[in-house]
Amino acid sequence: MPVVIIGGGITAAHLVNKLSGHGNFQVIQVKRHPFRVHEFDSDPGWMGPKNMRKFHKVEDFEERRQIISQARHKGSITQYLFHKQKHLERKGHLKTITGEVRKCSLDEHSRLLLHLENGERLEASRIILATGVEGSLPGKEWLDETIEKHGLKCSNCGFPIVSPELEWGKGLHVAGALGELEIGPVSRNISGARRIAERLAAIH
Repeated sequence: MPVVIIGGGITAAHLVNKLSGHGNFQVIQVKRHPFRVHEFDSDPGWMGPKNMRKFHKVEDFEERRQIISQARHKGSITQYLFHKQKHLERKGHLKTITGEVRKCSLDEHSRLLLHLENGERLEASRIILATGVEGSLPGKEWLDETIEKHGLKCSNCGFPIVSPELEWGKGLHVAGALGELEIGPVSRNISGARRIAERLAAIH
């Protein structure tokens, strides 16, 4: 009985490549959209001053949020992973379905059944969710109390409004997704981590 991986982005692609051809089972990938092939999760111009100069001239943080959302290639995979998955399909190790999952149930033999919106049903030995992360504020559950207690400034999207040095409050600096209204679309990846490290290192 196949293993079903739900998702069409890079996490799903790595799982597909790891599991396909290993063991006595087929892998089925279910994704909502055709493959989105990009070498980077946003245009390379965001790694340097080309796009960032214009970004920092935008003073409205809602507008910055819109720029970030439009710049990101959500749910994308690289050309290399795309060709690797096509190879696995040709070898019969992988079946790819583009469609929406409507519900999941158990049949009379306690087997997992996925019901797709087109009426198709898939049996699965197990289901792995690789559907990405929410775009909401990470750690919101505990950050809300901190924000209220210390009067920390946030944009309407809930993300921190920080200084160019990534300072959110006195002695409190942010990194990763929390710094994206200052760092831009690359804030969550390695390029963003480098930029954040440079800014924090320049403080001392």
